[in-house]
Amino acid sequence: MKEVSIWNLKPGDMLAKSVFSPSGQVLLKEGKRVTQPEIDRLRKLRVTTVFIREPQQGNAESDGQIRSDESDEQHVIRALLACADSRNAREMMTDSEAEKRFLDRFRRILSDLAAHSTLVGLLTELYRTDAFLFRHSLRVAVSAGILGAALGYDDDRLRELTIGALCFDIGMTRLPSRLWQNERVLNEKERAELENHPVIGYRLLSRCRDIPPASAVCALQHHERFDGEGYPQRLKGSEIHPYASIVAICDVYHALISPRRHRAAYSRKEAVEFLFASGGFYFDFSLVRTFLRQICIYPVHCSVSLSNGDIGVVSFVDADIPHRPVVKIVRKADGTPVHPLYEIDLRRNVDIVVVDLV
Repeated sequence: MKEVSIWNLKPGDMLAKSVFSPSGQVLLKEGKRVTQPEIDRLRKLRVTTVFIREPQQGNAESDGQIRSDESDEQHVIRALLACADSRNAREMMTDSEAEKRFLDRFRRILSDLAAHSTLVGLLTELYRTDAFLFRHSLRVAVSAGILGAALGYDDDRLRELTIGALCFDIGMTRLPSRLWQNERVLNEKERAELENHPVIGYRLLSRCRDIPPASAVCALQHHERFDGEGYPQRLKGSEIHPYASIVAICDVYHALISPRRHRAAYSRKEAVEFLFASGGFYFDFSLVRTFLRQICIYPVHCSVSLSNGDIGVVSFVDADIPHRPVVKIVRKADGTPVHPLYEIDLRRNVDIVVVDLV
């Protein structure tokens, strides 16, 4: 079973889980092979993702799984072009009109970058070094683009930011993989070696004539922190380039919600709480607020479990408080179906929180 974007769903795919409407009604049952009209209907209803049964041999996902019949460089180009249509891009935005405007712009930028031989070469090297680092950079780039668009960046600035977000971890390609693939705590010498990757990455990008200087700064400053406690230069506040500040927030968010060798993934709720708590310390609080206003943590129509054990479907998301949606309850904690259905507004019921997606 795998979760796929509604935009990657194809006629003939078999549902691994039933799809629910905001009112809790079953739109399509588990085991159904979907047709194109059904896919179109789900899109109109703003369903963002579904779970399908995986064939024994399938096509690659848009966020980084390689096909056996393509070269590394071809894979990188394909993954880059698919960014705007990935689950990550389409699930993250709270405003449907803003989403459409952004994705149209982002596709044009990605199409341009896919023909950027230096950038493709750098990303291919990153992919060959570690596929996880490559996929992580794609996710960070999408989120950074969304935040940049929300800040009113024109296409030139959005392009620079996207390049910086794609290449911010390029310095890792020059370090031994044991430094980030290790399950134990690094010793002092190893930690110092790992923390040199921003400088290494910046020097590498600075030698590339067609990489904008502002993009290269993302590699150098993405571990700087608003309170001056970051590295390598211990910059603080406005001393940190805005692009690097954006990339830093997106990097931490996606690092938290992704599993690592030494820990399981944090829930989206926990990641949001961390960013809120870090505003004014690790990150510029105004940027954190803007980021969280744009990011749809719990998309409308997705199924969620609540801290009281109930299961429900998200029916409304307030852009100002995206981590506390309105949830239509469909099943109680003991498994009993709910009839009639009712809603819990987590903005008002502060003692109940979303635990995770179901």
